[in-house]
Amino acid sequence: MFDSARYFEYFIRTAKTNLLEFAPATAQKNINLGILETVLVPLPPLAEQQRIVAKVDALMALCGRLEAALITADTTRTRLLESLLYEAMEPAVGVLEAAE
Repeated sequence: MFDSARYFEYFIRTAKTNLLEFAPATAQKNINLGILETVLVPLPPLAEQQRIVAKVDALMALCGRLEAALITADTTRTRLLESLLYEAMEPAVGVLEAAE
């Protein structure tokens, strides 16, 4: 069975920036019940909510895979740079050792 709470959670995440504009200016901004009572939540039919949640879930999974790929690429780049620098410096190390 579909849980409309996930649809509502995604809506709140999307609206968070706008909601924070109404939060009182304190050290930590809080969105209180008074603010939430004024928010109009678009409530499409249940089938549309399910489609939206499925699409957002798929996009979030894609973002996770892209983030993992970027981390892997960054690690590979760092290792290649270290290897290149080691290879570039190795002859100099051999020359210094021979001079001693």
